[in-house]
Amino acid sequence: LEISVKQPVKVYKGMPIAALAEPGKGDEQLKLLRQTLRGNFIEAEYNIELPDKEVVWFLISYHQAKNNEGETVGVFVSTKNITERKKREEELRQSNERFQLISQVTSDAIWDYDVKNTEIYYNDSFKKYFGYDPADWKNGYDLWEKHIHPEDKERVNTGFNKCINSKATYWEDEYRFISFDGSVAYVYVRGMILRNDAGEAVRVIGSMQDITRQKENELRIAFSEHRFRSLVQSGTFGFGVFECNDIYATYEELKAKGVKFTTAPKEEFY
Repeated sequence: LEISVKQPVKVYKGMPIAALAEPGKGDEQLKLLRQTLRGNFIEAEYNIELPDKEVVWFLISYHQAKNNEGETVGVFVSTKNITERKKREEELRQSNERFQLISQVTSDAIWDYDVKNTEIYYNDSFKKYFGYDPADWKNGYDLWEKHIHPEDKERVNTGFNKCINSKATYWEDEYRFISFDGSVAYVYVRGMILRNDAGEAVRVIGSMQDITRQKENELRIAFSEHRFRSLVQSGTFGFGVFECNDIYATYEELKAKGVKFTTAPKEEFY
């Protein structure tokens, strides 16, 4: 018999059952064995600390052992090393705690995407800013994709899937998102990609921030600059940049103040 715990295993034939258990857990082992003999199927998880302080977890299953006549003659015990599974569970627990803490301290819509099951969880801010009930979006990858503005959808999907299928650990993008009331919101989205030991993406946790007001201001400024530049390049209008409190000034007065003109001056400017 050999169990992968990085140390040799003794032959325990003839030893009392309690001696096979971890120190202090002999009575618990006997209780499980008696329950199995009464016809119950038992599974239990145990951990062992090795000499190098590494903790190894096992799933132990107890089955009745029967002879050819169907009589119970003992208990068959099988053991499975579940250390990696327990590590992933602990990482998931810590990740869930971080998710809950972040949800409490930020005003952004926080989302948690299960890559394998294509399930998304949003916090309550998702309804506050975009009008959707998070409960309706649990199986919401397709819903999310459907509500991306048509002109942004292909770009966003391509970028997101490229990150998921690579070794990237971070994703961010800006796009237009259709809210519950039909209005279009500009959003800034970012996420941290969690991967398993094989490097496969298993979960993405991130935030979704409404930047509509900021984006509209940027577009308004860009449009104003474009219009101003078009007027200048056309040569149709003269212009000057100056600071004065005069409501009315002649060309000579403005020139005396250092104002420069791009076209021939008119006699007076209002």
